[in-house]
Amino acid sequence: MPHTTVAATEVSLNEYLANTDQPILLDLWAPWCAPCRALAPTLERLAEEAGELLTVLKIDVDEFPSVRERYGVRGIPTMILLKGEKELARLSGTQPLSKLKQWLGENGAPIETSASSVGQTPMRWGAFYGDAQLRDFLVTRMKQHADQGDISILRAPAWMDGKGTFAATLVHNENVDVFERVTGLPANLAPAFDFVGACNEKQASALLDNLRLNADVNQVPAQLLQHWLSDEAHPWTDVLEELPLDELRRQWMTLCSRATSKQPPTAVDWEQLRAAAGVLENSSQDAYRQLQGTLAHLLAQASPLPPSGDALAWSAIFQTASWCNSHLLMNAMGWSKQERATPGLRSKWFESHERELGGLSKEQLQALRDQWNTENAEFLIKEQAFHSQYPENAKSANSRHTAVLAQLLAKAPLYLPA
Repeated sequence: MPHTTVAATEVSLNEYLANTDQPILLDLWAPWCAPCRALAPTLERLAEEAGELLTVLKIDVDEFPSVRERYGVRGIPTMILLKGEKELARLSGTQPLSKLKQWLGENGAPIETSASSVGQTPMRWGAFYGDAQLRDFLVTRMKQHADQGDISILRAPAWMDGKGTFAATLVHNENVDVFERVTGLPANLAPAFDFVGACNEKQASALLDNLRLNADVNQVPAQLLQHWLSDEAHPWTDVLEELPLDELRRQWMTLCSRATSKQPPTAVDWEQLRAAAGVLENSSQDAYRQLQGTLAHLLAQASPLPPSGDALAWSAIFQTASWCNSHLLMNAMGWSKQERATPGLRSKWFESHERELGGLSKEQLQALRDQWNTENAEFLIKEQAFHSQYPENAKSANSRHTAVLAQLLAKAPLYLPA
């Protein structure tokens, strides 16, 4: 079995299904799909750790639409666990490695946890490796990209056709491991850069000019997350409407502060918070608790704080925070609780019809889409406008977050060798 993901065709997929005894994880994706690209590094890590226990195949549904129809897949990314021609389970959306392993284990394909991988320990050098020429080159090139409008605001890292998200544009590559190797900056700073949504020359300058040569910025992403969870511009207590969850938010901020002090939290402190957050995480069960469930999931993800070099964990945390930002923006724009719940209710509506019919053909799926769109035409227009205008409507929050990140970078201490 290969120890990496394999780009399959419909023909090679059939050959794997017919000739492979071990389980197969089939990832249905497309190059234009940002969540698909965000999931790709996780699947690579999974394939590497799984070794002979699992084959990870990737099918581009734009190139092979018949495979998408064959498995009745509506949205991507969707992962289907197969044993021969038999489907064991399926899972949609970006997922952290830990959840993927848990899901595989629960469905008959357990993956042993590997030893700590490279990049999990704190970095032993300062920003840009202390190389002034490297810093000048990257900063100058980045400011040129910003001036040309090449920086995009997306939920997942991207670098295509000379344009991309902030961190990807800095190194001309969307892979966070490449970001770390090229810049000498910790991996967790890449998703932090992308999270704040800096995209113009002024914002790029504010971040890069405050990023000193040889700075130790390992703790900056955690500090940014802590500030975001205490941002007075977000009426957290009122929006959450759940005192236990709001109290967990405050507890997490306290533990985060202690994590950088002389009296850091114990493993028990973190585990208790993680367990409590897990109880409140049932976002998939209640469409009216999507923000609450997503925030609870974030608190669980960040308890304890991952090592600064754990690119997958930090990327997942900031992607979850970005989803929270979408709900916070809906609330700020006056969306009702019913409107904020509608996307989740829509998914459940399709799922209920799929269960009733024992699966959906292409024609049945299109008929259901037409029905839902007709019955919810007003909401559909509002939703489409929200997504198309998101970068503009999020400018105020992004400017605040960018300013905070710039301040945190400026305050970061210089690296001192042990």
